[in-house]
Amino acid sequence: MKIALLAPGLLNYGGQEKVILTHARHFQADIYVGLYTPETTFPELKQYVKQVLCPHTHKIPRLRTLLNRKAFDKLRLEGYDAYIIYGGHALPFAKHHKQTVWYCTSPQRWLYDLYPEEMQTKPLMIKPLFWAFCKWLRKQDRACAKAVGQIVYISEYVRKKGLRYYGRDGMIVNPPVDVHRYKYLSTGNYFLSNARVDPIKRVAMIVEAFQELPEHRLKVVSTGPDLEKVKALAKDHPNIEILGRVSDDVLEQVIGNCIATITMSYKEDFSMVTLEAQSAGKPTIAVNDGAFPEIVTPNKTGFLIEGTIKALQSAVKIMTQDKAKKMRKACEDGAKRFSEEKHIQGIRKALEQVMKRAKK
Repeated sequence: MKIALLAPGLLNYGGQEKVILTHARHFQADIYVGLYTPETTFPELKQYVKQVLCPHTHKIPRLRTLLNRKAFDKLRLEGYDAYIIYGGHALPFAKHHKQTVWYCTSPQRWLYDLYPEEMQTKPLMIKPLFWAFCKWLRKQDRACAKAVGQIVYISEYVRKKGLRYYGRDGMIVNPPVDVHRYKYLSTGNYFLSNARVDPIKRVAMIVEAFQELPEHRLKVVSTGPDLEKVKALAKDHPNIEILGRVSDDVLEQVIGNCIATITMSYKEDFSMVTLEAQSAGKPTIAVNDGAFPEIVTPNKTGFLIEGTIKALQSAVKIMTQDKAKKMRKACEDGAKRFSEEKHIQGIRKALEQVMKRAKK
């Protein structure tokens, strides 16, 4: 089975990049990528990158969107049995190739479910232009989604968004978690935030909560556009430690020794970092929206709370070391549902289906 992967961007040490790397390794697949910055993502991806379609990026984000979509619209490939598409900007590729699987992490969030928030950030004079641009782009996006051979959603939460915005159902194949990598080491004396330090992940909110909890320790191990803001918030608070991006060995240590992880991501589509921690027997304090109810079982593998600082502070006080230890086995057992082996089985099934239909 010869597979090509179509990725709008490989820019971060993020969940989507992890999934793409897993697929590239398993299928020994070629990657065709729109935007690529090898210095800010997993170095192992480089060996699989066959072509970078937009080597010269533009500073205006929405212009980059158009250039990226245009590049995939022009791309024609032969000699592959099937194609996996990631992200909306690569969807135009599906109009010209039959045997396509779209691994849908979400319909483009700024264009659909986060459109009201995005509109609020625009100056008054720009709002009408942005409204017209989004209306046009949604029409293009839906036409491309219709052309996809098979949609595979990463969660039930995302499937519902796909039905709402595209009117298309699909398989659910959760992202893969390496359940053998992270191990329980001890129940230490600190909580851990290991999500990307991005405004939508609301790591700053977590740090603000711990400003008023001097008797509880917090470690932040990740990087992202909000890193300097988070560092500033942590200043003069000795109970808060901002480690930034750390080596794999250090990450395994801080996960394996924490009390629990905390994630307050806004409308999260899925959380691989939560499950990585659960595989090490660590419960999670998570906001009760998005896909977290699919991942966290209340009072068994963690707590689901309101997205407020007060609710988080209350949960931290309740999540004692003893309570976290009692959740260990349920966490380890629950994470096995999301193993890499099960994920690959689901993706392979989707690929076989589109290949079979393409032969008819």
